[in-house]
Amino acid sequence: MFRFYRKVDKSEENEYGIELVEDENPFEKPIFLSLLALNQQIRDTNGSISRALEFAGIRLPSGEDNMPLKDIPVDFLGLSYGEPVGIKFKRIASGDSLVSVSRGTEEFVKKYMFPLISADGKKRSVDECRKNMRNINIMCFCDALIMVSSMNKTLVNEMSRLGFSEEEIDDILSQVCIIPVGTEYSTIKSVISDLKFTTLFVLDIKDSFGISNEESLKKLFGEFRERCFKIKDAFSVSGDGTNKNSRLLIANDDGNHSLSSFIHKGKAFPSIIVKTVSGILNNSISNNNSDMFIPLDSIVGDALDQVCETLIGMRREETKEDLLSDTLSRVTYPSKEEISIKKN
Repeated sequence: MFRFYRKVDKSEENEYGIELVEDENPFEKPIFLSLLALNQQIRDTNGSISRALEFAGIRLPSGEDNMPLKDIPVDFLGLSYGEPVGIKFKRIASGDSLVSVSRGTEEFVKKYMFPLISADGKKRSVDECRKNMRNINIMCFCDALIMVSSMNKTLVNEMSRLGFSEEEIDDILSQVCIIPVGTEYSTIKSVISDLKFTTLFVLDIKDSFGISNEESLKKLFGEFRERCFKIKDAFSVSGDGTNKNSRLLIANDDGNHSLSSFIHKGKAFPSIIVKTVSGILNNSISNNNSDMFIPLDSIVGDALDQVCETLIGMRREETKEDLLSDTLSRVTYPSKEEISIKKN
């Protein structure tokens, strides 16, 4: 059983700062969903959402808040697999019954994603579908990408059944942003040619690719040990159907396979992540609250290449701390109040 949990500000009534989401479809507004690969306890869900907050620049890697969560017009969510034990969060946090990650994926898609592309059994307009799908941003750790791939396949099948053309499906689903973190090469290669979602891989070369000899590292990275590749430039995949908007943002670092470690890796790496993810989320916010639509590839395409060139190349003399501090100081999101005034 899948359950959404949403990050909220801590209070006397909610000391853990997380709440169960019930009786609503979270995907009807901008979200950043964090997925773990293995069966998990609620405390793991809570921790994975905290990592998403760091990627978005809302929480500092030190654990302090960079800006008030309650003002941000994006819901930060985690997905728990299994039926929680107990009623109060203190008891829930001690353990969940475990189920397979893949169980219920099709039902999940039909319940939460399918309404974004269909109403009353009929397909919505392509423009409406693109706008709706741009609400969805997913960070998935390790082999959680396999679950995302299952979501992708289910959506493609359902959209084909509704009568969407292959070109329309590609266009609509490319507005979903997926950020796989710490995924192994074998998993990437097995699913990437099927993915329709726009995808930004965040990888540690030693962990994800298993490359540790100095000659290979120098050939891939040169002097600075951090790079942003396009998929086709990093390695070949079978078939022609690679995701046109996919990127591999790779750091040659310590090979530590931990979601909490990635915001600390490399030198320019943390700043690139924060700058890119905040741009992606702001794109969701603006598209949700405006009649003008700005497609996702304007954020993950050439714009990402420019960010990497600036932070890895032009500003290579600066320290990691200075780069990140400057990046965080420039991260902004419109407040809920600003959006409310604008709508009225």
